[in-house]
Amino acid sequence: KPIDPAVLGELLNRIAAKIRDLGPHSAAIVPIPRMPATGGAQALAQVAPGTPLFDVSALLERLDGDEAFMHELLGIFIDEASSRREAFGKAARDRDLEAIQKQSHALKGSALSLCANPVGVTAGAIEAACISGRKSGIDLDAVFPPIAARLEELDGLIGSTAEAAAQIARIK
Repeated sequence: KPIDPAVLGELLNRIAAKIRDLGPHSAAIVPIPRMPATGGAQALAQVAPGTPLFDVSALLERLDGDEAFMHELLGIFIDEASSRREAFGKAARDRDLEAIQKQSHALKGSALSLCANPVGVTAGAIEAACISGRKSGIDLDAVFPPIAARLEELDGLIGSTAEAAAQIARIK
């Protein structure tokens, strides 16, 4: 899951301070607050049209400036792009909301981890629509057309993002 290093550091510092205050045998009684994950519903709602496919500076910050690791991660995204597109295509042809939901969830996580927010946002919207459609019990013929439209948008975004990743990976 995408984790904001600053939030993680703050959380660990608060826990360590509480443990220091309570003494060496108190670790078991310190309540551990939940850390908010980055890229949640609030972050997804804030991505505007025209947002770059990758936020390279944010990705490098997340990776402590390790460009070699960034290039490796982008290479993995590129390598997986065609199989992801095929999996989404098969699930769409089969009108399989559960498969689309699972694929969308996985892509959302990896895209947001790579600071590829437009892909993450679109995958998150598809995932939410699948969950809503499955829970509502509404006829698949009513639920599926808007999901299919978003899948077409996502397919284009995956392709564009893979191309952008390849361009970034060539820049050293």
